[in-house]
Amino acid sequence: KKEDVKRSCQESLEKLGVDYLDLLLIHWPWSGNITDFPGRKLELEYVPLSETWAAMEELVETGLVRSIGLSNYNVQLILDLV
Repeated sequence: KKEDVKRSCQESLEKLGVDYLDLLLIHWPWSGNITDFPGRKLELEYVPLSETWAAMEELVETGLVRSIGLSNYNVQLILDLV
């Protein structure tokens, strides 16, 4: 979700002790949350790629991230974005 993108980026910046990330990737074409510890249940939810991508573009505009990209996406999913 859009609000999760910035929060996650800020958490990573704090853990790494840096002011910006050189590269932020969307690693898989799905989103979800791991819950129910210690059983680690994965709950998937649909979030449009365009929503996540727009949130990542905002991170570039604010200087928190230098570059953004995709990993493990097929051509059709990438074409849906553009």
